[in-house]
Amino acid sequence: MKQVKQGLYSVVRRQLQREFVRFCVVGVVGFVVNLSMLTFARELLGLPIEWSVLIGGEVALFSNFFFHNYWTYKERPQNKKIGVLFLQFHVAFWSGNGVNVILTLIMIKQFGWSSVVSLAIASGAVLFWNFGWTKFYIWRAKDITKEI
Repeated sequence: MKQVKQGLYSVVRRQLQREFVRFCVVGVVGFVVNLSMLTFARELLGLPIEWSVLIGGEVALFSNFFFHNYWTYKERPQNKKIGVLFLQFHVAFWSGNGVNVILTLIMIKQFGWSSVVSLAIASGAVLFWNFGWTKFYIWRAKDITKEI
């Protein structure tokens, strides 16, 4: 029985590691999208930093949702409609991104740090929050056999 538990643990751990790596790759893409849109809105459109950060986050949200749904968690078939998944992702994303936005703005406005450094630190701060929501709630497996 102990060997069965260890074998199951090993399989679940490998699946978790693979999904976490994919989650992080998508996060890097989302970071680049977010930073690009933030820079575009701020520098080229002349929008205030507050709006630029929000616009960058919202555009990154669409990118991240697409990649998570069709790559990170593609092996987790869902009986949820795409609109429900997107709504859940949107709410979860903005709960973490709210912290991201606040931290980014504090670092830019109070400390005078660059947008790149501020956004990178803030994004790292909410990484595990977002991973938990996507893996264990939005695209959660129906039972343990889905983890294998």
